[in-house]
Amino acid sequence: MKDFIEKLKKYKKKIVDLNTTIATKFIKFLNNFPFITPNLITIIAFIIAGIVGSIFIINRYYTTASFIILFGFWLDSVDGNFARSNGMVTKEGGILDSVLDRYSDLFILSSIIIAEPEYLVLGLLSIIGSSMVPYIRARIEGSGKKAPETFASREIRCVLIILCLMFHQIFILLLILSILTNASAIHRLYIGLKN
Repeated sequence: MKDFIEKLKKYKKKIVDLNTTIATKFIKFLNNFPFITPNLITIIAFIIAGIVGSIFIINRYYTTASFIILFGFWLDSVDGNFARSNGMVTKEGGILDSVLDRYSDLFILSSIIIAEPEYLVLGLLSIIGSSMVPYIRARIEGSGKKAPETFASREIRCVLIILCLMFHQIFILLLILSILTNASAIHRLYIGLKN
């Protein structure tokens, strides 16, 4: 299990490093527009991934939806870097970002269930697991403890969603998510209680 988590961390770091390089150039471009704020970027990212992406999923345009969601998720990763580079970091911005991330995830998974109702049980398990992973983290950190790393972080879930939608592998997506997210939630809870 530890080896698996370490491998995921390495892949995650590579993705984060690449994203930071691209985002830095994009942020320089955005700085030319004074009306743009981190919260505006957060809201636009949510609209693109959570709403527009979900509409395409409901209509079963999965490949198109995957690219829309990819762009929305990527844009969502820009807001924090934009805020830090411009000295605009606020607690309220962090709250807005976290809440809209949850809405976006739930909209996307709900739209998959609407498009493929035969996978209702796996879809609901995926929604439960995807909700519990960040919730348990928030509860652990709210108690003053440090939340442990997990193997079903939002980045991992996003990559799974994008790739499986791109290749129309809905059953595989929901199967993996239902197992991975709930196992991750239980793992995080166990470590959080143990420590």
